[in-house]
Amino acid sequence: MVQYAIAGCVDQSDYTVCERLLDIMAAALPDITVDKEPVRSDTWRTRVLELAQLHGFTSIGDRDWKIAQVMVWRVGRLVAHRAEEFALYVADTYGLALDLDQGQVEAYTQANTRALLGVQPPSGPHDVAIAEELAE
Repeated sequence: MVQYAIAGCVDQSDYTVCERLLDIMAAALPDITVDKEPVRSDTWRTRVLELAQLHGFTSIGDRDWKIAQVMVWRVGRLVAHRAEEFALYVADTYGLALDLDQGQVEAYTQANTRALLGVQPPSGPHDVAIAEELAE
């Protein structure tokens, strides 16, 4: 069994892309399990530094580094802290790719943010379709 974990700022597309890639991996590869921690943007900076300290990810939060908007790791080993980096890792390691275009990524990001904040989605047809897809 391979266990992956993801934590990230839920209103950032990097989190959405990495979360979707993990969903694809878990669906395609039965030995993969995923723990997810979506975090609000106002608490992310503190949480990313806590996670970096807890797991020993020394580069995350260093004063010379920009705070990553997402972290993906397994058993104390940071796999990626950017969506592009994780997409390359998934393609090279498992031969899988993201199945969303940029518009869909943005729509999922907005839906994830609303879900975390407990806000009802607008009643437009695009948002209703995404909400139904997320419920599946």
